[in-house]
Amino acid sequence: MTYDWKRAVFYEIFPDRFARSERVEKVGVFEEWDSPPSVYGFKGGDLYGVVEHLDYLRDLGINAIYLTPVFTSTANHRYHTTDYFNVDPILGGMPAFDALIKSAHERDMRIIIDGVFNHASRSFLQFAHTAENGSASPYIDWFHFDQSALKDGGGIVPYGRMRGNSDIQKFGYRCWWGLPALPKFNTYNPEVIEFALKVARFWTERGIDGWRFDVPEEIENPDFWPLFCAQVREVNPSCYLTGEIWENGSSWVTENLFDSIMNYELAKKIIGFTVDESPAKSVVQNSNYRDIQPLDAESVADWIDSYFKLFDSESLLRQLNLLGSHDTPRTFTILRQNPRKHLFAHALIYLLPGLPCVYYGDEIGLTGGKDPHCRKTIPSEIFNNAFENSIYKGLSDLASLRKEHSVLRDGKYRRAIAKGDIFSFYRQDSETCFLCIFNKSRFGTAFKYPDEFQPSRLIYPAGGDLHDMLLAPHSFRIISGKTLQRF
Repeated sequence: MTYDWKRAVFYEIFPDRFARSERVEKVGVFEEWDSPPSVYGFKGGDLYGVVEHLDYLRDLGINAIYLTPVFTSTANHRYHTTDYFNVDPILGGMPAFDALIKSAHERDMRIIIDGVFNHASRSFLQFAHTAENGSASPYIDWFHFDQSALKDGGGIVPYGRMRGNSDIQKFGYRCWWGLPALPKFNTYNPEVIEFALKVARFWTERGIDGWRFDVPEEIENPDFWPLFCAQVREVNPSCYLTGEIWENGSSWVTENLFDSIMNYELAKKIIGFTVDESPAKSVVQNSNYRDIQPLDAESVADWIDSYFKLFDSESLLRQLNLLGSHDTPRTFTILRQNPRKHLFAHALIYLLPGLPCVYYGDEIGLTGGKDPHCRKTIPSEIFNNAFENSIYKGLSDLASLRKEHSVLRDGKYRRAIAKGDIFSFYRQDSETCFLCIFNKSRFGTAFKYPDEFQPSRLIYPAGGDLHDMLLAPHSFRIISGKTLQRF
C-alpha cells in the first residue's frame, strides 16, 4: 500500500540523547544524563527509550521519525560505522530496533534511518583488515590507500606520519574532511557497491520506511546513488529518500534519485526573516549557519519564488523543511531564547509547501550552540508535563492544522503581500484557499487584506477576530476565503 508522505510531520532523534530505558543494561561508564554534552562522551540513550515515548511524539503531532545512525559504531553520533548489519548494543541492539519499528507502525508512525556510505570507521572490518595486513589483504581496494605505505603483510605505516598536507600523505589513506577516524570508501569498487546494496535491501526488508543519506554529494561515482535508490524501491516503492544537501539540491530530486533534500537553504532564510539582528557570533561562527543575516519580507519572498520554481509541484510538497539539526546551532539559541520567535519560525516550515521536521528538543526550547552543544539530552521530567510548555503546545496545534486541512499539505503556493515586516502567502487547492500572514515586527502592525482576497473565516488563532487585523509582534494568522486570481 502506497503511503502519502505529504501527511508526514517529522521529528529527528539523536538516539544517544533522547531517552534512556531501564530495559537496556548499561555496561560501562556513561556521562550523567543532565551534564553538558561532550564530543566523545556517551549519555546512554537507547531505542527502547524512543519506544517508551512514542505517545509523547504522537501528542506533538509527529507521525514520522528520522533517526541519526543506529548501526554499531565507536562514536556517540555513530557516523563511524563498524557493522552495517547490526544495531549498536548500547542502543539496545536488534531487539530494541525491531520493537521500535513494530510500536511505531502500530501508531501509524514511520521510521527512516541514516545511511552513511561515503565513509566507515577504522574499526570497520575491511579497513582494519587492510590496515593490519597491508597489500596481503583481499580488501585492499575497498578504501583509498597509499599503496606505497602498505607493507607486504605488515599493515599500514602508523597513523599521523605527517609527510605532507593531504590525507594520503598524513595518514596513508583518504578520509572524510581530514578526520582519520573516517576512512573514505572507494565507491568505484564493484564489491563496495554490492556491499552497500546488500545493506539497502537488508534494512528495507526489515521494515524501515525510508532513508536519509549522509553527505551524498561526496560519493564520486555517479552510478552509486541510482543503483542504491533502485534497490530500496525494488523492496518498498513507498520508501522516502532524502539527502543531506546544504545548498541548492534540486538536481538530486529526480525519479531515479531522491524524493527530497534536507532544506537547509530554506531554513537559513526563515531564520533570517525571524531574527531582529544578526545572530551572536559566539553561537553561529564556524558553523553552517554563520552566514545568516536579517532579511525583510521582500527578500524572503523573492528568494522563495525563485527557489520553489526549481521543483515540480509534487516534489515541492515532499521536501524536508527543517530549522536545525544535529549539525547546526539550536534555533532557540540563535533566536535568543524567545519562545514567540521560535514558534513563529516553526510555523513557516509547517505552513509553507513541504514536510516539517522538528529537531528533538526544539519542541521544548532546548538550547545550545554548535556541536557538541546542540546535542544536549532532553530533561527526563519534560515527558510528564509537555503540554505546560507553550512551544510544545504551539507545535502540536500546527500539526493538528496540517492534519485537519489538506490544503496545508497539498495546496499550491503563491505569494500575496510581502513588504517590510509582513510576509503573506496563499495555499490553495481546487476547493479551499488559505491566506497565511506573518508579522516579524517587534511591534503591533496593521494588515490590510489584498484587494483580490475575500476573507470568510479565521482558522488560526482560535477565538480571534477576523476583522481585527492589528497583528501582534512575531505572530501569524491563517484566514480562509476566496481569491479572485487562480493559480
